[in-house]
Amino acid sequence: MNVDDNQIVNNPSNNFKFDKSICLSNIRYLISTSSVKIGDIEDAAGVSRGYMSRLEKNNNTSTPSIEFVVAAAKKLNVSVDSLLYSDFSQLNNTDLYILKFIEKLSRETATHNLKWISEGVSTMNACFRDFNIDKLPSLLRLLCPDATQEYEFTYNSRFIFSEYNIKVTEPCYHSSIPDSLADIYINPCRINKNSGQAHSTFEIYLIEANSEDQNKQQLLPLCSTYFTNSTIHEAVRALYMQIKTEINRVHLDSSTIAVINRFLDRT
Repeated sequence: MNVDDNQIVNNPSNNFKFDKSICLSNIRYLISTSSVKIGDIEDAAGVSRGYMSRLEKNNNTSTPSIEFVVAAAKKLNVSVDSLLYSDFSQLNNTDLYILKFIEKLSRETATHNLKWISEGVSTMNACFRDFNIDKLPSLLRLLCPDATQEYEFTYNSRFIFSEYNIKVTEPCYHSSIPDSLADIYINPCRINKNSGQAHSTFEIYLIEANSEDQNKQQLLPLCSTYFTNSTIHEAVRALYMQIKTEINRVHLDSSTIAVINRFLDRT
Protein backbone atom coordinates (compact mmCIF):
# COMPACT_ATOMS: atom_id res chain seq x y z
CA MET A 1 0.00 0.00 0.00
CA ASN A 2 1.57 3.27 -1.10
CA VAL A 3 0.44 6.24 0.96
CA ASP A 4 1.72 9.76 0.67
CA ASP A 5 3.49 11.00 3.81
CA ASN A 6 1.00 13.85 4.05
CA GLN A 7 -1.97 11.53 4.35
CA ILE A 8 -3.68 11.83 7.72
CA VAL A 9 -3.79 8.45 9.37
CA ASN A 10 -7.33 8.73 10.65
CA ASN A 11 -10.49 8.25 8.64
CA PRO A 12 -11.62 11.78 7.68
CA SER A 13 -15.27 10.72 7.83
CA ASN A 14 -15.20 10.38 11.64
CA ASN A 15 -15.04 13.09 14.29
CA PHE A 16 -11.54 12.28 15.45
CA LYS A 17 -9.01 15.05 14.86
CA PHE A 18 -5.53 13.63 14.40
CA ASP A 19 -2.99 15.15 16.80
CA LYS A 20 0.44 14.65 15.29
CA SER A 21 2.31 15.76 18.42
CA ILE A 22 0.45 13.25 20.64
CA CYS A 23 1.11 10.40 18.20
CA LEU A 24 4.83 11.13 17.94
CA SER A 25 5.07 11.76 21.69
CA ASN A 26 3.49 8.36 22.32
CA ILE A 27 6.04 6.70 20.06
CA ARG A 28 8.93 8.46 21.81
CA TYR A 29 7.54 7.54 25.24
CA LEU A 30 7.12 3.86 24.37
CA ILE A 31 10.59 3.70 22.85
CA SER A 32 11.99 5.03 26.13
CA THR A 33 10.37 2.12 28.01
CA SER A 34 11.48 -0.62 25.61
CA SER A 35 14.50 -1.94 23.74
CA VAL A 36 13.05 -0.83 20.38
CA LYS A 37 15.00 1.85 18.51
CA ILE A 38 13.43 4.48 16.28
CA GLY A 39 15.60 3.19 13.44
CA ASP A 40 13.96 -0.23 13.80
CA ILE A 41 10.56 1.36 13.24
CA GLU A 42 11.77 3.46 10.30
CA ASP A 43 13.30 0.39 8.65
CA ALA A 44 10.10 -1.62 9.14
CA ALA A 45 8.06 1.22 7.65
CA GLY A 46 10.33 1.50 4.61
CA VAL A 47 11.25 5.14 5.28
CA SER A 48 14.70 6.70 5.53
CA ARG A 49 16.53 7.07 8.82
CA GLY A 50 15.76 10.38 10.52
CA TYR A 51 12.18 10.31 9.24
CA MET A 52 10.65 10.81 12.68
CA SER A 53 13.09 13.56 13.65
CA ARG A 54 12.14 15.45 10.52
CA LEU A 55 8.44 15.05 11.36
CA GLU A 56 9.03 16.49 14.83
CA LYS A 57 10.51 19.76 13.57
CA ASN A 58 8.28 22.75 14.29
CA ASN A 59 8.19 23.88 10.67
CA ASN A 60 7.23 20.42 9.34
CA THR A 61 3.49 20.25 8.69
CA SER A 62 3.57 16.71 7.26
CA THR A 63 1.72 13.94 9.09
CA PRO A 64 3.10 10.41 9.60
CA SER A 65 2.35 7.89 6.91
CA ILE A 66 0.04 4.98 7.68
CA GLU A 67 2.97 2.59 7.15
CA PHE A 68 5.01 4.40 9.81
CA VAL A 69 2.22 4.40 12.41
CA VAL A 70 1.40 0.73 11.76
CA ALA A 71 5.08 -0.24 11.99
CA ALA A 72 5.42 1.69 15.26
CA ALA A 73 2.36 -0.03 16.74
CA LYS A 74 3.66 -3.48 15.78
CA LYS A 75 7.19 -2.89 17.04
CA LEU A 76 5.96 -1.36 20.32
CA ASN A 77 3.22 -3.97 20.88
CA VAL A 78 0.33 -1.53 21.08
CA SER A 79 -2.64 -0.89 18.83
CA VAL A 80 -2.78 1.82 16.19
CA ASP A 81 -5.79 3.25 18.03
CA SER A 82 -3.70 3.64 21.19
CA LEU A 83 -1.04 5.61 19.36
CA LEU A 84 -3.69 7.89 17.89
CA TYR A 85 -6.20 8.28 20.72
CA SER A 86 -4.15 7.90 23.91
CA ASP A 87 -1.68 10.10 25.72
CA PHE A 88 0.85 7.68 27.18
CA SER A 89 2.58 10.43 29.12
CA GLN A 90 -0.50 10.50 31.38
CA LEU A 91 -0.25 6.78 32.21
CA ASN A 92 1.61 5.50 35.23
CA ASN A 93 3.54 2.23 35.12
CA THR A 94 0.55 0.19 36.31
CA ASP A 95 -1.73 1.77 33.69
CA LEU A 96 0.80 1.01 30.96
CA TYR A 97 1.21 -2.56 32.19
CA ILE A 98 -2.55 -3.17 32.15
CA LEU A 99 -2.89 -1.52 28.73
CA LYS A 100 -0.24 -3.81 27.24
CA PHE A 101 -2.04 -6.81 28.74
CA ILE A 102 -5.39 -5.70 27.27
CA GLU A 103 -3.86 -5.13 23.85
CA LYS A 104 -2.15 -8.53 23.97
CA LEU A 105 -5.60 -10.05 24.63
CA SER A 106 -6.88 -8.15 21.60
CA ARG A 107 -4.13 -9.52 19.34
CA GLU A 108 -4.67 -13.06 20.62
CA THR A 109 -8.40 -12.70 20.00
CA ALA A 110 -7.78 -11.52 16.44
CA THR A 111 -5.61 -14.58 15.72
CA HIS A 112 -8.16 -16.94 17.36
CA ASN A 113 -5.75 -18.01 20.09
CA LEU A 114 -8.32 -17.08 22.71
CA LYS A 115 -11.66 -18.88 22.74
CA TRP A 116 -14.22 -16.70 24.47
CA ILE A 117 -17.37 -18.01 26.15
CA SER A 118 -20.43 -15.89 26.87
CA GLU A 119 -22.34 -15.78 30.15
CA GLY A 120 -25.78 -14.19 29.93
CA VAL A 121 -26.91 -11.13 31.85
CA SER A 122 -29.63 -13.03 33.71
CA THR A 123 -27.12 -15.67 34.85
CA MET A 124 -24.75 -13.10 36.34
CA ASN A 125 -27.42 -10.91 37.98
CA ALA A 126 -30.05 -13.40 39.10
CA CYS A 127 -30.47 -14.71 42.61
CA PHE A 128 -30.45 -18.50 42.72
CA ARG A 129 -32.06 -20.80 45.22
CA ASP A 130 -32.81 -24.19 43.69
CA PHE A 131 -29.63 -24.55 41.69
CA ASN A 132 -26.71 -26.81 41.01
CA ILE A 133 -23.72 -24.92 42.39
CA ASP A 134 -21.30 -26.75 40.12
CA LYS A 135 -23.07 -25.39 37.04
CA LEU A 136 -22.71 -21.74 38.05
CA PRO A 137 -19.93 -19.66 36.43
CA SER A 138 -16.70 -19.90 38.40
CA LEU A 139 -16.63 -16.14 38.86
CA LEU A 140 -20.10 -16.05 40.44
CA ARG A 141 -19.16 -18.79 42.88
CA LEU A 142 -15.99 -16.93 43.91
CA LEU A 143 -17.76 -13.56 44.22
CA CYS A 144 -20.18 -15.18 46.69
CA PRO A 145 -17.98 -17.51 48.75
CA ASP A 146 -20.49 -17.72 51.64
CA ALA A 147 -23.46 -18.66 49.47
CA THR A 148 -25.04 -22.07 49.99
CA GLN A 149 -27.93 -24.06 48.60
CA GLU A 150 -30.21 -22.02 50.85
CA TYR A 151 -28.48 -18.68 50.35
CA GLU A 152 -28.92 -16.47 47.30
CA PHE A 153 -26.17 -15.91 44.76
CA THR A 154 -25.96 -12.50 43.10
CA TYR A 155 -23.31 -10.37 41.37
CA ASN A 156 -21.06 -8.98 44.12
CA SER A 157 -18.42 -6.57 42.85
CA ARG A 158 -15.00 -6.61 44.49
CA PHE A 159 -14.34 -3.03 43.37
CA ILE A 160 -17.50 -1.04 44.13
CA PHE A 161 -18.83 -0.21 47.62
CA SER A 162 -21.83 -2.25 48.66
CA GLU A 163 -24.05 0.83 49.07
CA TYR A 164 -23.95 1.27 45.29
CA ASN A 165 -26.22 -0.88 43.19
CA ILE A 166 -24.16 -2.56 40.47
CA LYS A 167 -25.57 -4.82 37.78
CA VAL A 168 -24.18 -6.61 34.76
CA THR A 169 -25.74 -4.95 31.70
CA GLU A 170 -24.53 -7.13 28.81
CA PRO A 171 -23.15 -10.64 28.42
CA CYS A 172 -19.88 -11.36 30.23
CA TYR A 173 -17.08 -13.02 28.30
CA HIS A 174 -14.45 -15.33 29.72
CA SER A 175 -11.56 -17.28 28.28
CA SER A 176 -8.66 -19.42 29.41
CA ILE A 177 -5.32 -17.65 29.17
CA PRO A 178 -2.78 -19.72 27.18
CA ASP A 179 0.22 -21.12 29.03
CA SER A 180 -1.33 -20.50 32.43
CA LEU A 181 -3.84 -21.98 34.85
CA ALA A 182 -5.91 -18.81 34.75
CA ASP A 183 -9.17 -17.64 33.20
CA ILE A 184 -10.12 -14.04 32.53
CA TYR A 185 -13.61 -12.53 32.88
CA ILE A 186 -14.67 -9.22 31.33
CA ASN A 187 -17.92 -7.91 32.78
CA PRO A 188 -19.78 -4.81 31.50
CA CYS A 189 -21.61 -3.21 34.41
CA ARG A 190 -23.69 -0.20 35.36
CA ILE A 191 -23.22 1.47 38.73
CA ASN A 192 -26.32 3.17 40.11
CA LYS A 193 -25.49 5.58 42.92
CA ASN A 194 -27.88 6.69 45.61
CA SER A 195 -27.82 10.17 44.05
CA GLY A 196 -29.48 8.74 40.95
CA GLN A 197 -26.32 8.99 38.84
CA ALA A 198 -25.41 6.00 36.69
CA HIS A 199 -22.00 5.08 35.32
CA SER A 200 -20.95 2.42 32.85
CA THR A 201 -17.85 0.44 33.66
CA PHE A 202 -16.05 -2.80 32.94
CA GLU A 203 -14.75 -5.13 35.63
CA ILE A 204 -11.96 -7.58 34.89
CA TYR A 205 -11.19 -10.58 37.05
CA LEU A 206 -8.64 -13.36 36.81
CA ILE A 207 -9.34 -16.80 38.25
CA GLU A 208 -6.25 -18.86 38.92
CA ALA A 209 -6.31 -22.57 39.64
CA ASN A 210 -3.97 -24.11 42.17
CA SER A 211 -1.17 -25.95 40.35
CA GLU A 212 -1.45 -28.88 42.77
CA ASP A 213 -5.25 -28.95 43.02
CA GLN A 214 -7.07 -27.38 40.07
CA ASN A 215 -10.39 -27.62 41.95
CA LYS A 216 -9.08 -24.88 44.23
CA GLN A 217 -9.37 -21.48 42.60
CA GLN A 218 -8.19 -18.02 43.58
CA LEU A 219 -10.05 -14.85 42.60
CA LEU A 220 -7.76 -12.05 41.42
CA PRO A 221 -9.59 -8.73 40.83
CA LEU A 222 -7.59 -6.95 38.11
CA CYS A 223 -9.32 -3.63 37.52
CA SER A 224 -12.53 -1.67 37.25
CA THR A 225 -12.48 0.96 34.52
CA TYR A 226 -14.57 3.16 36.83
CA PHE A 227 -11.30 3.96 38.61
CA THR A 228 -8.78 3.76 35.75
CA ASN A 229 -7.43 6.24 33.25
CA SER A 230 -9.84 6.83 30.34
CA THR A 231 -7.29 5.23 28.02
CA ILE A 232 -7.71 1.93 29.87
CA HIS A 233 -11.50 2.21 29.70
CA GLU A 234 -11.41 2.75 25.95
CA ALA A 235 -8.99 -0.15 25.43
CA VAL A 236 -11.22 -2.52 27.44
CA ARG A 237 -14.34 -1.27 25.64
CA ALA A 238 -12.67 -1.88 22.27
CA LEU A 239 -11.63 -5.39 23.37
CA TYR A 240 -15.16 -6.16 24.55
CA MET A 241 -16.65 -5.06 21.22
CA GLN A 242 -14.02 -7.09 19.36
CA ILE A 243 -14.94 -10.20 21.37
CA LYS A 244 -18.65 -9.54 20.85
CA THR A 245 -18.15 -9.37 17.09
CA GLU A 246 -15.86 -12.39 17.00
CA ILE A 247 -18.09 -14.61 19.11
CA ASN A 248 -21.11 -13.92 16.87
CA ARG A 249 -19.28 -14.96 13.71
CA VAL A 250 -19.76 -18.39 12.21
CA HIS A 251 -16.81 -20.61 13.12
CA LEU A 252 -16.23 -23.90 11.35
CA ASP A 253 -14.14 -26.63 12.92
CA SER A 254 -12.13 -29.10 10.85
CA SER A 255 -14.81 -31.83 11.05
CA THR A 256 -17.50 -29.48 9.76
CA ILE A 257 -15.27 -28.28 6.93
CA ALA A 258 -14.50 -31.90 5.98
CA VAL A 259 -18.23 -32.70 5.69
CA ILE A 260 -18.88 -29.63 3.54
CA ASN A 261 -15.85 -30.35 1.34
CA ARG A 262 -17.04 -33.89 0.65
CA PHE A 263 -20.35 -32.50 -0.54
CA LEU A 264 -18.73 -29.76 -2.63
CA ASP A 265 -16.41 -32.29 -4.26
CA ARG A 266 -19.25 -34.48 -5.48
CA THR A 267 -19.44 -34.76 -9.23
